[in-house]
Amino acid sequence: MNELDYGSLEACKKLAENGIVLETTKYWLFLETQGWWLADKPFDLWNYPQHFPAPTITDVRRELPENEKLLELILDYAESKFGLSEPVMDFKVISVFDIRIFIIDIFSNVDKFIDLLIWYKKKRREEIEKKLLKHAENLKW
Repeated sequence: MNELDYGSLEACKKLAENGIVLETTKYWLFLETQGWWLADKPFDLWNYPQHFPAPTITDVRRELPENEKLLELILDYAESKFGLSEPVMDFKVISVFDIRIFIIDIFSNVDKFIDLLIWYKKKRREEIEKKLLKHAENLKW
């Protein structure tokens, strides 16, 4: 098992802190006597009061949109990460090369893919909240 194929302990903790639980085959487990380690999901998970699912890129990918929507999402994410005020698609502020490197970096690093998922879920939550507030304002009593 290569630990680089799974989310780091820090990234997996961030998933949990953001209320995102992914079904995985590996978990970060903790025991006072051994500390943290990456292992197969134990049948007695309840014996490990501190544990976090450790997803692969494939596990995280299942939670994200498909194809063109994913590329759009990554470009939006790039805009937010680089603090751009202009759309990335205009390539006025950032080069095409930088965008390619950013995309390749996300697809080759589980932790960065996890950061993308967390950002996406927060963005979706905000969009839903805005829609609900708009509908609430339109209600007439």
